[in-house]
Amino acid sequence: MKFTKFLAGIGIVCTLGVVGICSHLATDSTDYMYLIANQNSYNPSNAFVQNNEMITKLKKIFGKKTTESEGDGNTSSGSGVNLLLIAKMNDGYAKELLNLYKDLQEGHITTKDSNYVEVSTLLGMQVNETGTYDGTLAKSYLPYKNKKVVWKQNYKGLTPEQMTVRGFGNKEWQSMEGGLCSWLSEGVDSASDRTPWCMQGANVTLAKSTINGVSNASRKKAEQHYLPDNIASLNRRFNNFIKQYKVDSSSLTSEASSILAASIHNRGEGGVLQCAFGFGYNPNGGNSSKKASKVLKNDKNSLGVALNNPTSLLSGYMSNSKANMASLTSSEYGRLIFAAIAAHSNNWFFSQDAYNYLSRHSSSFTGVWNKLYPSENVSSSKALAQVKSHVSNLNTAVKKISGESLTSAQTKTIYETNSNYDDSPYNQQRGWGSVYCVVNKKIKYADGNNHTLVSCYDLVGGGYLVSACMMGKYVYAKMLKVSGVGIDPTNPKTYLNDLAKSDTYVPGGTSNGNSSGSSSTNAKVNTWLSQQGVEVSTLAPKQISLMEGIYGLLGTPYKSCRHSKGCDGYCYDSNNPSHLDAAIFIWRSFRDADMRINSLTCNALLSDGHFSRVAWKDRKPGDVLVTFGEKKPHAMFYLKDKGNTLTVIEAIAGKESKVTDLARGTSIYSSKSGSKNLVHYGSKGGKKYVLLRYNGIAN
Repeated sequence: MKFTKFLAGIGIVCTLGVVGICSHLATDSTDYMYLIANQNSYNPSNAFVQNNEMITKLKKIFGKKTTESEGDGNTSSGSGVNLLLIAKMNDGYAKELLNLYKDLQEGHITTKDSNYVEVSTLLGMQVNETGTYDGTLAKSYLPYKNKKVVWKQNYKGLTPEQMTVRGFGNKEWQSMEGGLCSWLSEGVDSASDRTPWCMQGANVTLAKSTINGVSNASRKKAEQHYLPDNIASLNRRFNNFIKQYKVDSSSLTSEASSILAASIHNRGEGGVLQCAFGFGYNPNGGNSSKKASKVLKNDKNSLGVALNNPTSLLSGYMSNSKANMASLTSSEYGRLIFAAIAAHSNNWFFSQDAYNYLSRHSSSFTGVWNKLYPSENVSSSKALAQVKSHVSNLNTAVKKISGESLTSAQTKTIYETNSNYDDSPYNQQRGWGSVYCVVNKKIKYADGNNHTLVSCYDLVGGGYLVSACMMGKYVYAKMLKVSGVGIDPTNPKTYLNDLAKSDTYVPGGTSNGNSSGSSSTNAKVNTWLSQQGVEVSTLAPKQISLMEGIYGLLGTPYKSCRHSKGCDGYCYDSNNPSHLDAAIFIWRSFRDADMRINSLTCNALLSDGHFSRVAWKDRKPGDVLVTFGEKKPHAMFYLKDKGNTLTVIEAIAGKESKVTDLARGTSIYSSKSGSKNLVHYGSKGGKKYVLLRYNGIAN
């Protein structure tokens, strides 16, 4: 199930000093580390624009009452991994493990929850915590001998049924090295407490799954060393957070749900808020928790705004990058990936300790950098120099991004740091350093005044989020590959998906048939463009692809889309949408042209990192024109203009997706309340519109 928008309709916020489950990874990077700038279609000079990318979507989520829904049993959440491929795997450990995680995602492992952590998220978190057996297979409780997982065979007095993922429980654990399974050793975890997710200590509340092992069918409560109970416990904590903070999870994207699940597990409920609002992380709560609680109480929408940043950047990178990251799945690589991506965004900054950490690991860091951005081919000195240019005290960074002037004493009062977060309690213990984001937006902080929104995460925590949101998909792909499925781990289109309601697999990034790029389609589009007075020879290849995507959707009926309120999904996921609204028409046009954007609302387009703002004098066919009324924005594609006539392509209420000619000053959108949007293109005071261009689409 997807989770994309947060609802923090919190009246009374409980104490937020809850620590993350993972003691050795308890860093700041709870929600934000997912902001990954997309290098291939992204202009670093406009980097800060992307950090507001999904604000509108997330703000709508916070403040709503949670609507509980039963697991629907779908085999995919749309933008995630294609779970239908599991059935094609050869029988073995990998297939059993993935089927177990699939059962959780589909609501079969726990009956008390209504939201479910995705398969790839579980894999990413698991590998980040305890690694893999062989660079491919995520570790569990089963031993690894002779370059194979000991699965479904007699072993040290245990039967084949006991030596399975579903059969192995506490009793079997105790028989393995006296309860000390060396292959799960990781960090500072107590040997007797080890689990694939480091779920050790008194802070862990376990949840009993619906599955029983060979020796624990009569158990009354969950077992710490039973994998189905482990994932049920992770899922229960995820659901408890959703209920406590009234999160409407009905339309969360795959990436956003990963961010939330990983944040809760890694930093605890209190840590999620501390990091999102830019407080120095304190695992004991302290002033950071008190102030974070007050921020949320001041503005129930603020958490949704803050959590936008990681989602937009990470999903932006993944949807556009052509880098081969299938080999970057270790926990160390996760933190280096986070640092490299953050270094490509102008409104992300590093503490001195973070820079020092990267300097100590310069060889690995440079290797990761060049895999993420193969066209750059940087040296260690150049990579570190770029990071160094982002090292800054918080008050300097705030001044640069938002113009707000603060002293170091004021940043201590507002954000719990008088420098760059190296003085935060957790960094004082760990020394990993922090990476923080400054957004040109103000929210009401604990002192009752509006201040610049800041979010802060340490390197290791950032890597944890990267692993859950990004790397889990590659782990999934490699497990498919070694189990006989003919996919290419370096090509996400072979294992990510869009699923129509018929459960037919459609590889992600493919067109819908109307924009397949065939000669017949091209000829039709060329003829159509000529009829519209657009010279095809002046368009770049990607512009033509976009026009093909647009052309294939013309004539689709308009219907306002509200995914969180029972939309049938066809406007978003299906190959043949039954209806579109203005924003989804734009989203689908880019999607069908094999280009991805994140914005599902007109307002969100303004801060979508896939776009850059362009002046009216530089307008080109395919640019996105966003206009503003008294309350509601509207968006459309610019096609051409001549004299006082503007030609756009739009989905408009009461009509269908079509080409429209507008006169200067024409009302192009009217809401029920009577608010109107006017186009004042090319004239003074043209502030009623914004013109956007997809990065890299035109010459």
